[in-house]
Amino acid sequence: MSQTVSFNLNEYVRVKVLASGFEAWHAHYKYMPPQYRPSLASLLEKADEQGYCKFQLWEFMQVFGPSIHLSVAGLFETDILLSKKDLKPTS
Repeated sequence: MSQTVSFNLNEYVRVKVLASGFEAWHAHYKYMPPQYRPSLASLLEKADEQGYCKFQLWEFMQVFGPSIHLSVAGLFETDILLSKKDLKPTS
């Protein structure tokens, strides 16, 4: 039997968002009042020196979920980073 772990949706993941992904992320906020809407530049600034952005998993799913399907590629790299400290063993 394989060992499983749990990961809470409130924990953080790091994702390498690509140029088209930043555009999709920015478009996600189109219905937000302009004074609260983040600029594309402010989203680009969220990338760390390795190009990764930090999201709570639920937020990542909310932003990119509607854009993810078989024919869409290039929004982000498909390997995401999780912290080992956030993985909990299950029984």
